[in-house]
Amino acid sequence: MSVVTEFRRGFDGAQLAVHRLGPKTDSARPLILLHGLFSSAEMNWIKWGHAALLAEAGFECIMPDLRAHGQSAAPLDPAAYPDDVLALEGRQAAQLHVEDGASLHLVDLEKVDQPVAGLVHVGTPPDQRDHLVEHVQGLDQA
Repeated sequence: MSVVTEFRRGFDGAQLAVHRLGPKTDSARPLILLHGLFSSAEMNWIKWGHAALLAEAGFECIMPDLRAHGQSAAPLDPAAYPDDVLALEGRQAAQLHVEDGASLHLVDLEKVDQPVAGLVHVGTPPDQRDHLVEHVQGLDQA
């Protein structure tokens, strides 16, 4: 499996990167992985193998680079960073098109016809990757 990168437009037209890894099948559970401040999807999830481990466990990992991070645009205009910028771009940054054309959004999860495994929003040290998979798989029983 290899990482696929797509680009979408933010609320003001800024280019935002979304990286995806994992199977895109009916049985694959979508999992949104957000990076931390001053980081990127590459640093938090791809480089150290976290996303690959989750993908091997059957999850489709959706990893946006937030505005001014990673491969996403970093506009210089202060107006490009309103207080609610994450809410404005949440739907666009982590949108997943499943085979039937339905969409998964960060803030609109209840409209998905495919169950969502969870939302992981913190980094995990490389030596604790296996615990991440156990935790995410445990979401199915929650």
